[in-house]
Amino acid sequence: MRKKFITAILVLTLLLSALPVHAASGSFTDITDKDTAVAAEILRVMGVVEGNGKGQFNPNGTFTRAQFCKMAIHLKLQESEIGKYSTITIFPDVAPNHWAYKYINFAAKSTPRIISGYPSGVFKPDQAIKADEAVTILLRILGYDDSSLIWPMGVMDKAEEIGLLEGTGIKRGDAEKSISRSKAARLFVRALSTPKDGGGTLYTVGERTTLRSIDGSKGAMKLSDGTAVPLYSNIEATTLTGSQGRVVTNADGKALTFIPESTVTAGIGGAAVIIGKDGSTAGLSAIAGSGSYRIYKNGIEIKASDLKQYDVCIYSSATNSILVCDTRINVFYETCTPSPAAPESITVLGGQSFPVLDGAVSSVAQ
Repeated sequence: MRKKFITAILVLTLLLSALPVHAASGSFTDITDKDTAVAAEILRVMGVVEGNGKGQFNPNGTFTRAQFCKMAIHLKLQESEIGKYSTITIFPDVAPNHWAYKYINFAAKSTPRIISGYPSGVFKPDQAIKADEAVTILLRILGYDDSSLIWPMGVMDKAEEIGLLEGTGIKRGDAEKSISRSKAARLFVRALSTPKDGGGTLYTVGERTTLRSIDGSKGAMKLSDGTAVPLYSNIEATTLTGSQGRVVTNADGKALTFIPESTVTAGIGGAAVIIGKDGSTAGLSAIAGSGSYRIYKNGIEIKASDLKQYDVCIYSSATNSILVCDTRINVFYETCTPSPAAPESITVLGGQSFPVLDGAVSSVAQ
């Protein structure tokens, strides 16, 4: 084999020696709560939520009834069908010039229907959605018939009974309160693994595995066993990379998203960030799970402004610290195993082998 001269950037901390991944893409910069960050990213990968164009999620804000309606349609993968009822007016306060006109009309007329209006005949699209309204929509998506639900408290009782509220921060007594975007995101994610009426889940939730990459350019989600699952939406994401969890697939076997297990925090222990430019902290909040951490470079505490391009960062949960290394060695590349397309380790001249982080497989393969 022709030997190639390369510069290897090594993450050297305690027992860890591994090649890094690129800075996290697609993560929201204004989320400090780890559970919310993971939930928002799960939904972003699926296409259910978007940011505000500035990389922000606004976790403490609320979703309107119109916004929640659109999210529900994306959850059901019915976005291509929203034009079916675009020529009629169902609610007098949802005119054809309203941005969510098609979504609301379709949700009201779909079988089974997703939403309904108020007794007065209006929909109030721009009103913040309440907990019981949000729960009702998701119960309908899961196949629970309105006739078996007594609104509003019976709806909350059913949601609590089947585990839909678990881990969301929403309680039975919150029925008529508006819910934050943070809690709404967790509610949507919970719906993916909540049993439908009659059994089963909304989509297939696979066996426990480790996520290596979500590569929109290649249209594939790569797993630790080398499997490449085709993506439903060709989106780029690295925030969930390295997590252990389960792939969610549709009836065609395409990956919709990835749900990390609750005991695994996205990015920690399975990903690293390469600083893209001097002083940049892009991607650090994603691997730390919040924006509150201390930074140590080669064992010495530094400020974010001291970070340099190509510094390699990992996160230590034990000390809530970003650990930075700028050590580089020049080596002759010899081989990788098991294959260049899915390298798990790289061997250099002299026989030294370096393991590749699960989250770095895609980067190293390129």
